[in-house]
Amino acid sequence: MEWIEPVNVKSAVKYTSSLVDAVDQERQNIIHGSITESNVAWFASGDRLDVVSTTHCGVQSRHFSCQQGQEFVITCVAPIPNETLALVGLSSDTGSGAVALYNYVTSMILNSWSVSHKVTCVCSMEIPNASYRQFLKSDCFLFALGTEEGHVMLLAIDQHFKFSAGTHLLELNIVHYVTTDDILQKRVFFKPPVVLVIPLNDSMYRAGRFVLESMHESNAVLSVRQEEVSATVVKYIPQNQTLCVGYNTQGAFQMFSLKSLEFDFSGFATGCNGEQLDRVLDFVFLEPEDDPRHFCYLTVVAQKSWDSHAAPYALLYSLTYVRKEGIPDGGILYEDLQYITLRLDLNFGPLIVGDKSNGEDVELLRCQSLASSNNHGNTRATGCYGLCYFAMSWKNGIYLVMFDLNQWYQAHMPPRWIFDDTSRVCPFMGLYQSQSVGRTRSVQQVWIQPATLSVFHRSSTTPTEAFYYPSALSFRAMVVCPQEAESVVFLGMQSLLLQKLSQAGSQVLNHPHRFYVQAMKAGLTHTEMVAPHTAQMAEALLNVGLENNSRSFLISCIKDEGANLNFVEKWAWQQVVNLKSLRENLCNTLFDHSSQEMERQMHCQLYHVTHQFNNLSVLYDVMDKRIRSLNSGINDKLRDKSRAIYLLSLHLETVLWFLHGGLLPEIDAGSVDDEEGCSSLPYPRRQLEQFYRNRKSEIESLSSSVKAAEVLLIEQLVPASVVELWAEEKGTTNPRDIQTYPPPSLYALLSAYLRPDVDDVTKHRLVQYVFMDLTWIYGRHAHYGNILQHLVTFPSTYSLKPSMIKVTQAFWHLDHQNFDDALGMLLDPLVHTMDITNAQQRAILRAFLYQDKHRHALKYATLRRPVCPELEDIQLHLTILIANGLISDALSYIRRNRNQRNSVELMQHFLNGCQEMRKISVLLTLPLSEEEEDHVTNFLKQSRNIDLQEALLLFYIQRCKYPDAIAYSQRLNQMWPARDTISRERFNRREMLMQTLIGALPPITCKLAAIANSRPPTSSTSSGVSKFPRPLSVSVLPATSKIQSTGSNFFRTVIEQSRATWLIEQKLHEEVQTPLRPRKRKLDDPEAVLYPDDNQPETTPIFVQHCTTSSAQHNLRDVAVLSFT
Repeated sequence: MEWIEPVNVKSAVKYTSSLVDAVDQERQNIIHGSITESNVAWFASGDRLDVVSTTHCGVQSRHFSCQQGQEFVITCVAPIPNETLALVGLSSDTGSGAVALYNYVTSMILNSWSVSHKVTCVCSMEIPNASYRQFLKSDCFLFALGTEEGHVMLLAIDQHFKFSAGTHLLELNIVHYVTTDDILQKRVFFKPPVVLVIPLNDSMYRAGRFVLESMHESNAVLSVRQEEVSATVVKYIPQNQTLCVGYNTQGAFQMFSLKSLEFDFSGFATGCNGEQLDRVLDFVFLEPEDDPRHFCYLTVVAQKSWDSHAAPYALLYSLTYVRKEGIPDGGILYEDLQYITLRLDLNFGPLIVGDKSNGEDVELLRCQSLASSNNHGNTRATGCYGLCYFAMSWKNGIYLVMFDLNQWYQAHMPPRWIFDDTSRVCPFMGLYQSQSVGRTRSVQQVWIQPATLSVFHRSSTTPTEAFYYPSALSFRAMVVCPQEAESVVFLGMQSLLLQKLSQAGSQVLNHPHRFYVQAMKAGLTHTEMVAPHTAQMAEALLNVGLENNSRSFLISCIKDEGANLNFVEKWAWQQVVNLKSLRENLCNTLFDHSSQEMERQMHCQLYHVTHQFNNLSVLYDVMDKRIRSLNSGINDKLRDKSRAIYLLSLHLETVLWFLHGGLLPEIDAGSVDDEEGCSSLPYPRRQLEQFYRNRKSEIESLSSSVKAAEVLLIEQLVPASVVELWAEEKGTTNPRDIQTYPPPSLYALLSAYLRPDVDDVTKHRLVQYVFMDLTWIYGRHAHYGNILQHLVTFPSTYSLKPSMIKVTQAFWHLDHQNFDDALGMLLDPLVHTMDITNAQQRAILRAFLYQDKHRHALKYATLRRPVCPELEDIQLHLTILIANGLISDALSYIRRNRNQRNSVELMQHFLNGCQEMRKISVLLTLPLSEEEEDHVTNFLKQSRNIDLQEALLLFYIQRCKYPDAIAYSQRLNQMWPARDTISRERFNRREMLMQTLIGALPPITCKLAAIANSRPPTSSTSSGVSKFPRPLSVSVLPATSKIQSTGSNFFRTVIEQSRATWLIEQKLHEEVQTPLRPRKRKLDDPEAVLYPDDNQPETTPIFVQHCTTSSAQHNLRDVAVLSFT
């Protein structure tokens, strides 16, 4: 039998007690105990009591001395549950005894009382539900006392007794003795501040001798002198309201019923082979799980000799009761003991020290029952106490023996167990030991912290029986001695083996035999192989690490020197293939539309497969890094495998989330008659398809040039590969019938997680979008409220950024025409512009623009400032400005973003937008460059709209291009003759405008215009003139006589005709003057005034033009307005 050693031993707290002298330690008679509820231990020697804590330093010390001069020795301490009080038992050299109520936190003696005999053992009890309950009252402390000469009595102390604030000395008060008959017949009453003592076994004293007759064996009788017997242990068992009393000779013990204050049982502890025991040390109550009979068990721990250091011996008795009843606190009360039977005996001596020793110096430190091991993280959980432990010390070691009654049941209740057989593990006992190397033996107290007790946790759904053995338990124990307190951590045999595998690393694969044998004993391998070779054992151990989530072991197998990477990689990929097949089989029932609920076992298997995929994914990542470090290269094959494993894991995790959230098993909404009877949320495929089909029709009906794919945001969110996947799932082959959204089923939606070309964030956003649709459809169904609330947590579960969550919500609102909500979310400060792609930016602007939300589009474009890298983006921004009537801003935007490649396209788009929004009249009033004027005139000339062509005529007049206006007017008259009333009215207005214009112009201007219009138009290219961009700076050079060419026939004619005039005037001015400032004149000279004269020839036609047109300009504009309004 192997003992399990601790994995961690550390000092919790250190302190110094005056009780223990390192030189002469064993000469002192030190007794000890613990108060586990408060993490407190106590040590006593003589009249001194030290109380130490395992959580903080410091020792609470007190001498129990009496003012009358009596010397007392502390014999026992019994804590009161849920209080900071304890009853201290004392014995004096005069043959009497005493008890003291002690506060171990303040280290003060509250009160003390003397009793007639030396107190040897004490225990605290609860008030039983008995006929004398009113007599004892419910607010009194009740104790059981055992004394020398074998007396057993009850001690009742009123809680309302006026205790003193605390003293440092014993002030012994008297107690009142009453008989059991007085209590049962109610001949006396309990009046405070009286403290009562009720003897229980006075009838056992006959003629000065202590006589105990066995109720189990008729011939067994114990008859000894009173001074030869003493009570060694008293223990109260609330499950049967029994007080168990053990004596110091022949293994004698008794059971008193506190309900009737009578004997339930008297007998002697004897082994199955007739071993005679002597001193009884302790009792442990055990309760089986789901036993239909009225059985419970009592363990009697005794010694085989009078020596106080003899090895303890445990006897397990079954107690059969007539009935058992449930009590309000959830427990069971056993009543009317029928008989008692010995079932099992355990000799701890040979187990600890071996057969070569007689088991001397093995000391029992503590034995206590715990909640059953099945309660600690296991489905086989009950509220019974079927687990107990025995803490013993021998030499420098601490030994813990765990006993599980329920596993003893499973093993068919053997009366004994042979511990020499090391080939198998005892199914109902676990052995743990902690050796203190180099430390001298000291008095110690040990207890297990129940909160740390746990069984072996495994994600597999098929655990073996070995996982329920007591040796599979992990826990933390406190070991306390007068110098320090240690925290000792034990792991169960399965957890300990996994830790050893992680520490051994690749050596496990090279020498697997020893570890394989241990794995077989621990139940970690499922199948036994006959004479397995090294590779098979290595693969079995790798399977153990994978199935039990021992990621550290798997990684250590490839990171250590000498690791066989090829062997591990081949094994790992085979596991991937096996897990993939298992995953498909388990998920079939979720998507076959059978509405069949998945069994809990299959549910757990899915979780188990997910964990294994995660472990394999990490293993491949580490393996890839390892190979790169060795070869200094990248292995694409390993990368691809790692990516495939990750996708399988992510897909399965999402399937489990859907299953846990109430979406699976999948149910189609069209096949559901009663929605309230559905266990999962039906998927409304037809309703979603109809809604988005209608939305596409509405959008495309706005204009023939508008496509739904450019406006619906979900079209931008679904990748093309996912669209093909969904179309294949739906069976659609015609491209015209392929619908981007919604997915045809939840299975198709989840299948998107297997696409390697789609990033995880996009997959999560698709699911979030679908969940918003489900919430929108089923929001009014109250019985789906819990499921819908769970759907909201999906983005945060998968750690989506708040920005992505907001953007996806905005997309959904925009597709559902909730424009205000969508704009508010898009402009939320949490949203980052980088989280919205350029294509999505265009779709957002188009969605606002095409659905008559021009201001929303302008606000979003102004505040969010999307990037405009392409011509399409610039044109879209122009459209938004034009739609909001901002023609001047649109023209400025063109000037900032145009270049040689896009200038023509931008102006054409701009003019088309102005035409569509009827903003041409606004454009014509804005200042334009020469190039922009050319674009405007060409656009208006090419238009087939008479209004736009007449607007060009006004544009010529406004820009003082009178010859062009006259010529274009003639052209309009040819293109639009007066054929009907409307055209005749337009013709007359144009003629009236032109006649007014010609009348207002000087004759020379009209003459020059006629000459210019008579010439054929010459392009700038033919005249040898090239257009260059306007320079940012100009250097002023002296003028030359060279005539600069211009594209206007009119101006070229004027310049040529007036050249001679300019030469004559140049000769008249002999004084050299600056070309930038006028010639100075005297202040007295009057300024020359020029008047037009028809008889005189014009000296400067340009001046004439400006002088004559300035006065008539207002008349021309008025006529133009009247003519074309």
